[in-house]
This record gives sequence, structure tokens and C-alpha cells, in this order.
Amino acid sequence: MATTDHVKVQRIGPYTKGEIPRPLDITITDENDVAIDLTGFTADMVIEAVDQTIAGLGAGTSTVQSPETAGVTRYVWLAADFTTAAQYRAQMWVNKAGTRYASDVFEYVVEDLTENPF
Repeated sequence: MATTDHVKVQRIGPYTKGEIPRPLDITITDENDVAIDLTGFTADMVIEAVDQTIAGLGAGTSTVQSPETAGVTRYVWLAADFTTAAQYRAQMWVNKAGTRYASDVFEYVVEDLTENPF
């Protein structure tokens, strides 16, 4: 089943370098925007910087939420996702025995505006 013909780009943020926002809940849907039953699936967030290579992105916790039939995943951000000012793309992937689905793409900017006081 193709996932690219219905993928949308959603903008989130912007964020400041050092910030750690609340977890991101993402519903995995089919081409008709109907939630996919994620029973037995695992989740993995893929994050990449648009114009540069930055190591350590997307290492936070990715989970399928209960009830799995609702199709909701959650990504818990890490500080490493916000240490370098840049533009990023993130996409949640779910997998079960070789069946894979991808979420919409989330774009965000990390800006170097102030020094983190913590």
C-alpha cells in the first residue's frame, strides 16, 4: 500500500535551541485519512536536518499509544533534537512484519536566540 500519495507537510514550532517541547502525538492514517489499526506495530521517528548532517537525532522514545486501534503514535523529544540551530524534517514510521506506514512530514526550525538558563 503506497503512503506517499497522501503525505502532507505540517509545520510545527519554531523552537529555540535547548528547548524540549511536549511529546508529539501523530495519527497514522491511510489514503482516506482513516486511522490505521496499529496492533502489533512498532514505531520509530526519523529526524533529519534539511541542509546539514547532525548526529543523534530521533533517538527519543517512539511508541504506539493505547488503544492501538486508534492509530496514534507518540514521540518524546530529547535535548539532542534541539541542540543545533537548523531546519529539520521528522516523520514517524510504523512496522509490523514488513508492513510499513509513514506519517505526514513535520517540519520545524530550531533558532539560536538565547542561552539556555538550565
